[in-house]
Amino acid sequence: LMRAADPDFANRIQRADRYEDFYDKHWPGDPFEDFLHKTFASTTIELVRQKADPQRVKEVFRNMDTERVKSIVWKLVQGQSCGCNRRNCTRGALRFGLGADLLMALIDKGLPRCCWAG
Repeated sequence: LMRAADPDFANRIQRADRYEDFYDKHWPGDPFEDFLHKTFASTTIELVRQKADPQRVKEVFRNMDTERVKSIVWKLVQGQSCGCNRRNCTRGALRFGLGADLLMALIDKGLPRCCWAG
């Protein structure tokens, strides 16, 4: 969703720097990636459920380009195939049903209907 609020967000993250923190510059593997994905996504969802102020959510999303937000929200839920042969590989999706959980948490906190409904 940061991409909807800040168009230059994606440009600040350089692909070459993604694995810089690992001593051998390689990703540790799928089990570790799955663990991180579940941990960070679940934590974000819990923060939305427990801490997000419904009025603030409505205000923030009301001023954004609703079609762009809708596209990003549904990409988090459904993703898009990246074309590789890795298991469960979709670009932009929160796996394990976490995208749907995030969408429901945002809707419960006041995400305007125009940002998610068809």
